[in-house]
Amino acid sequence: MLRWRTLPWKDFKDLHLDSYSYHGERLLPKLLTTINLDELEESEKEIIDILNNWNYNNIGEEIAPAIFREWWRELYSSIWDNKYSTQIPMRKPDRDVTVDLIINNPDSPWFNNPETEAVETFSDLTYPAFKQAISNLNDRFGANKENWKWGHYNNTNLNHLGQIPGMGVTDLFTDGSNESVNAIWGSHGPSWRMIVELDPEGVRGYGVYPGGQSGNPGSKTYDEFVETWNNGELFELMFLREKPASDQEFPLTLRFNSPD
Repeated sequence: MLRWRTLPWKDFKDLHLDSYSYHGERLLPKLLTTINLDELEESEKEIIDILNNWNYNNIGEEIAPAIFREWWRELYSSIWDNKYSTQIPMRKPDRDVTVDLIINNPDSPWFNNPETEAVETFSDLTYPAFKQAISNLNDRFGANKENWKWGHYNNTNLNHLGQIPGMGVTDLFTDGSNESVNAIWGSHGPSWRMIVELDPEGVRGYGVYPGGQSGNPGSKTYDEFVETWNNGELFELMFLREKPASDQEFPLTLRFNSPD
C-alpha cells in the first residue's frame, strides 16, 4: 500500500521564512575571486571580510546582503547600460542569464564597454562596481555600517489597499528578498500566507495577512496583524463544518484563533 508522508504544518511555516539567496551563493564567490586584497584600503578589506562571512541569507540584521545587492546592482549596470543607449524601450538580459555569462564566459565580448578604447573583461568591471556600491551605501545610510543592515536597505512599506497616501505602514524592518522564498522586497511580498493541513481527522488551516481586519485607520484592528505577519507567525483559521445558526454565534472578531 502506498503511504504518503505528511509533513507537520510548522515545517511549511518555516519554509515561508526561508530567506536564502541562491543568487548570492552562485555569484558572490566569483566576484570575490576577482578582488586583489593587496590593492584595497583597510575599510574595503573589512567589507570583503563581511561578505566572506555571509551565509547567503537575506536577514534584516545582516549587513552583507545590502553590500552584495548594491554591488550586483552596480555591476549589472556597468555590463548592460552602455549597450542600450537608445530611446526605444528594450529589455535587458535578466539576472540569471547575466550570472550564467559571468560564471561560464567571463571573457565574453559582452563585458566590453564600446564607449571606451580599452577592451574590458568581467574582472575589469568588478572592483569599480564594488567601490561605487560602497559609495552609494555611504551616501544613502552614512558611514556607520550598522545603518547598512538589510532591514533598512529592503525598505519595506505596506501600502493601504486603496493606495491612499499616509494610510499604510512604512519602514518595516524585514528579512527576505525577491530572490528568496520569503519574497519581501520593498512594497512587494506575500500579501497572504496560508497553510492547510488535510487528514482524515479534519481540515486545519493557518494564515495571516499584512494588515488588520479593517482598512479604516481609525479602527483598533487596522494594523493588528502586521507584526505577526512580519515575524512569520500564523493564526489558526476557523473551519466551519456547518453553517452557524446566526451571526451572534460566530462573531467576526473570533474568526482567528492563535495556534499553540
